[in-house]
Amino acid sequence: MESRVPSFRIEPQEELVFRGPFDAPVTQRLRIENLGSDCGIGFKVKTTTPKKFSVKPNFGSIEARATVDINISIQPFVFDPNDKARHKFMVQIVALNPTQDSTSVETLIKDLEKNNPGRVRESKLRVSIIPEGDPQHVVNGLDSRHDRDDLKRLEADISQLRLENSQLKEENAIQKRHITELEKQQEASSTANFGKAGGAMTKEMMQAAKSGGFSIYRLILMLIILLLGMALGVYISSPSAGGKLPKL
Repeated sequence: MESRVPSFRIEPQEELVFRGPFDAPVTQRLRIENLGSDCGIGFKVKTTTPKKFSVKPNFGSIEARATVDINISIQPFVFDPNDKARHKFMVQIVALNPTQDSTSVETLIKDLEKNNPGRVRESKLRVSIIPEGDPQHVVNGLDSRHDRDDLKRLEADISQLRLENSQLKEENAIQKRHITELEKQQEASSTANFGKAGGAMTKEMMQAAKSGGFSIYRLILMLIILLLGMALGVYISSPSAGGKLPKL
């Protein structure tokens, strides 16, 4: 019965990036994680230009739910912008039996490549070599797990800010509606109180005139007071006189 290769994860998934200067070895980390819970895996890392890159370790085993870090170093060289060589890496993964150890992994993978290639899972990675001071790759992509984590955190912060902004807009709309209702109530109250006062004064004047105990001067005075009161009520309820409550 063939062993099924457990799920695994490789970081980075698509590209290894080496940034200058290249007067000394430049190292990038390749991480392989065994996501399976019942079986170990064996791995082997290959490159198209083994003389240019150092891979440590280039093969080995990973227990269930375990992780291994592989250091890939590019050897010192003089960067040539006209060099169009495309360097690549390939990671091969196979399932391991409990009796197998890391020393037999390389032989096992070679044997399976020839006789049973369906049991070998392969992942390919391209290589980018960026000279010192060249911001090209910062624009075109992300080269490390930390960069992707930072991007995810930034996207989460943006989403949170958008949510908070929406909530603030909703709260502001509620406050505006509340202020409008208060203004209407204040205006209605002022009009009602003035109407009551004016009606009472007019009734008193009519009764006094009927009884004959109301002089013409007193009548004129009360009319003036009534007109002034009406003018004052209009002024108080006018928006330009500060009748409205201040908006938040």
